[in-house]
Amino acid sequence: MKEEGLQSKIRKQWKVTLNSSHKYTVALHLLVQNFTVSRANKVWVSRITYIKTGQGWLYLTVIIELWERAVVGWGLSKTMFAKDTVIATWILRRNDEQANSKKIEFNKQMANINRNITELLLFHSDSGIQYACNAFTNYLEANPLVKQSMSRKGNYWDNVVAESFFKTIKTELIYHHKYKTRMEAELQIFEYIET
Repeated sequence: MKEEGLQSKIRKQWKVTLNSSHKYTVALHLLVQNFTVSRANKVWVSRITYIKTGQGWLYLTVIIELWERAVVGWGLSKTMFAKDTVIATWILRRNDEQANSKKIEFNKQMANINRNITELLLFHSDSGIQYACNAFTNYLEANPLVKQSMSRKGNYWDNVVAESFFKTIKTELIYHHKYKTRMEAELQIFEYIET
């Protein structure tokens, strides 16, 4: 690398941005840092991160399936409300025709249809309000095959696969751009994740 004049991209320090000061019940930590699974769709992990743009914050939610370490659902929103972040990501699916034209348009059923839930699925996240609120927990409880799990407060390692994904996308893409508009960020994030 030195001979070729190459350097690794600089990594910023990780910091806690989780709002876990809420009145909702926090699910038990069932994943217990066991990131090796025996079949597809046994465990999905999820996380939300912030992206700064000239028009204000943009919030990226991802759902990663541990068997393939693949993003099975993702979404961008202008607000941190559960309906716009984790619920939208859970139930929305990218329209391939729109994706091919690189428009950030969504229609019904992303993670849910991309990966059919036919056996018991553990859905693991942090204990933030979006994952603990009644709107989302009621949605999960409506499917008897889904069991919710949450990281312990302030424990980065409990959801390290999702944390690692965000560290990679931020290091390779986001930290190297100053996005003037949300659409500019959306297009680059779309290209990074989908292509």
